[in-house]
Amino acid sequence: MRNLRLIAFLLSLALLAATAGTTRADDAAPAREPELHVFGCHALPTENAVALLRGNGFPEARALRALQDAYVGEGYLFAAMSVTQQADASYTVVVDEGERARVQSARVTGVRTRTEADVLAALELGVGAPFQPKRLARNI
Repeated sequence: MRNLRLIAFLLSLALLAATAGTTRADDAAPAREPELHVFGCHALPTENAVALLRGNGFPEARALRALQDAYVGEGYLFAAMSVTQQADASYTVVVDEGERARVQSARVTGVRTRTEADVLAALELGVGAPFQPKRLARNI
């Protein structure tokens, strides 16, 4: 009987030694978001760009698409982003906004109760005005 207790004790010590230093999956620290640096934002505040990227799962491609869509909504139709992963596992995103699109001409057809000039003014689509799809959608 005494030998059985000694064997049980030794087995429990061996089990403790084997599991020392291991953690369960739910005890592990949550994954840390990578550090993110964004440069070149002028039309959108940098803080908004970072929040948009993080909120859409950066470094997933959909996050960059969301940032590009935000620039298109502001009239920067050809905004481009480049991403570089640094040696310290952080990311650098450089935004090239390009030029804001401008209205060169616009036509309105099918309106009977207002003039073309009134509709274009209400939609803020005067010649030379910045073209902003987000604003246009809000005004329609």
